[in-house]
Amino acid sequence: MSDNYFELAKALVRGQAAQVKVPYVERDCTVEFEGRKFESGGAVVTPDILIAYPQENGQLGDWHGTVIGTWKVLSSWKVNSWIGSRMHSIECRVNGIRYVGRGFGVGMSLRAKRSPIQDK
Repeated sequence: MSDNYFELAKALVRGQAAQVKVPYVERDCTVEFEGRKFESGGAVVTPDILIAYPQENGQLGDWHGTVIGTWKVLSSWKVNSWIGSRMHSIECRVNGIRYVGRGFGVGMSLRAKRSPIQDK
């Protein structure tokens, strides 16, 4: 595993989101079920793109559950989808950078772009 993963794990033990080295590409996102292996793409953090997993209490995590930032819902609307009943407009913060995107919320993957509006 990468040094970056261990730094994230140490920060999680301290109860805080770690500073993620950019670019960050999560590795080893495989789960085995009934003898078959399934692999996820994992979390990705670049200066322009974020792929991560919203967790409970506004925490944003990587595929392994390590906290890498925060998130909140800006708005939501009903959708007709087998994935979920509501789509959310989501704001995320990783390393102090604001990303915005859409997703189905807790436990689902989220893809977001760097927001042109950043705090000063």
